[in-house]
Amino acid sequence: DVSKTGTFIVGFIDITKTTSPPIVVAGQTIGGGPADSGVAAFYRVTSTQLNSGAYASAFAGTSIGSCVVTTYTTSSSTATPPTVKFTALNAGLNINIKGPSGGLSMPYQSVGGLGIYDTATTTTGSNIFIPDSGGAFTFDNGSGGPDVGSFTAQLQMPAPLVWSNMSTASPVTRSAGVTVNWTGGDASTYVTITGYSLGIADSSGTSPVGFFTCQAPTSAGHFAVPASVLLSLPVTSSISSFTLGSLSVYNYVNPVPFTAPGLDYGFVSGGFGDSITATYQ
Repeated sequence: DVSKTGTFIVGFIDITKTTSPPIVVAGQTIGGGPADSGVAAFYRVTSTQLNSGAYASAFAGTSIGSCVVTTYTTSSSTATPPTVKFTALNAGLNINIKGPSGGLSMPYQSVGGLGIYDTATTTTGSNIFIPDSGGAFTFDNGSGGPDVGSFTAQLQMPAPLVWSNMSTASPVTRSAGVTVNWTGGDASTYVTITGYSLGIADSSGTSPVGFFTCQAPTSAGHFAVPASVLLSLPVTSSISSFTLGSLSVYNYVNPVPFTAPGLDYGFVSGGFGDSITATYQ
């Protein structure tokens, strides 16, 4: 309830399976296939910060049916999201994940001075823990930590949608917009469409950068990213035939709340995504 005032302890847990094609750089094939990842964080935030809009801007959040765009240059002071200050908290040594394929733990660690829990992105054949068909997951933090007490949370991930026009989605003519089509997916979930483009560097070596996020209900079956959004992105550059742009479609479960001693708001979420290399022209 953002109408409340004061200081809040907020936490989230997220697991994601992303599938992408291999890329070829200087004749070498790199990556490709599914990669499963998990992340969790707990932090103290004020109602003023929550209501300022800085959080939504920093994490490229937007409402269902709309888009948000962020642009900057590689040498500008805006190359990172707007300043978001909060205090990271400790919820124990590990966040444990148990799912259809077994279990694993996300250890507490410091990344850039921020305390988070992270599986680190995994690759094909290495800790792939999210089945393609989804399934039931349980999360816990053992006996808890000094800031957030013990909890257990559950998440049911249904089978994801299929991005039906993925093979023809790129190249993207920015002035024409781009429509993403999909089939299937659970009606209670939603779709997040993201795009990224790194432009051609000028004589000083500075490059324009742009990325967008749009969200849609899964039941819609399609979403048209308007030209006004895409024209905010620079024309995509490339290095050694590697295109520096992407287009991704994710199918997310609506966040499920959970409670814990010392925690005001907690939620767990999960999703499936497909990401392709894309050229914006």
